Amino acid sequence: MRQAKVLAVLVALATLPGALAAQAAQGNARAIQFGPQISWGDGFGVGVGARVNYPTVGQMVGVRGLETYASFDYHFPSVGNMWEANLNATYAVAIASMPKLAPYVGAGLSYVKWTSGGGSDLGFNALAGARFTVASKYRMFGEARMAFHNSAHLFLTAGLLF
Repeated sequence: MRQAKVLAVLVALATLPGALAAQAAQGNARAIQFGPQISWGDGFGVGVGARVNYPTVGQMVGVRGLETYASFDYHFPSVGNMWEANLNATYAVAIASMPKLAPYVGAGLSYVKWTSGGGSDLGFNALAGARFTVASKYRMFGEARMAFHNSAHLFLTAGLLF
C-alpha cells in the first residue's frame, strides 16, 4: 500500500515538466508563476515554503478558469519536523465587478513526511481561496485547505506569486 502511495505522488509530480514544456513551446513562459508562502496547520504549526502556479493549464485542456499548482512546505510542530508536498487543481469563480479578485475552489493530492519517527502519508485536499492582482505581474493569495490523511487537518496559507 505504501509503495502505491509513493508511486501515485511520483506520477503526479512527473506531469509538472510536461506542463512547463507545453507552456514554453507556446511562448508563454511568463504564465508560470513562482513565489514564497507561509502556512499554519492544526497540529503541524507554522510552515514556510514555495509554490509554482500554472495559470494557463486550463487553456491547454480547454477549461477556462482552471489552474494547477505544486507547493512544498516545511513545518515546525511542537515535536519533531514535518514536510508536505501538494499538487492541486483550482477553478476560478469570476466576479465581473471585481476583476482583480479571483476566488477559487479546488482539490488535489497531499504527501506528508514526518522527519522524526519516519512516518509518511498520502492524502487528499479540498480547498478554497482567493488570488489578488497586486501589479501586472504580481498576485497575492490566501487559502484554506482541508487535508484528509489519517484524520482531517486544516491548513491556512498565504503568499505572493510573481
